[in-house]
Amino acid sequence: MTIAQQAVVLFIFIFLKQHLLVWAYFIIDRNIDYQALLVGSIVSASIWPLIYYTLRFIRRKFNIGGIN
Repeated sequence: MTIAQQAVVLFIFIFLKQHLLVWAYFIIDRNIDYQALLVGSIVSASIWPLIYYTLRFIRRKFNIGGIN
């Protein structure tokens, strides 16, 4: 899977999790800022490539999980 595809899948999963949270808050009659939830999903998907490449660099530098 490419990095862009991973970011889209990550966005979908986080977005669904946030919707479940909104639903739970609705059941217990609490208000929640919906835009903040959407922004959180977008930011998470946006920084995923940076996290991926950082972890890949660390894995390659210290030869973690690689074939010797």
